[in-house]
Amino acid sequence: MSEHLGSATFVDQPVVVDGNCITSQGPATALEFALTLVEQLAGKGKRRQVAADMLVPV
Repeated sequence: MSEHLGSATFVDQPVVVDGNCITSQGPATALEFALTLVEQLAGKGKRRQVAADMLVPV
């Protein structure tokens, strides 16, 4: 896939934040994607709180 990106840079991470653009690898990364959205909108403390409430190891 990376050969089709042109001048873009492929990053092999489940979730990538690049400025205002947040992407993920697909459905299997939905939880990490959601927690990243929480972090971007409300901060790391809120991300930790939401993760703990969902019983996700922090």
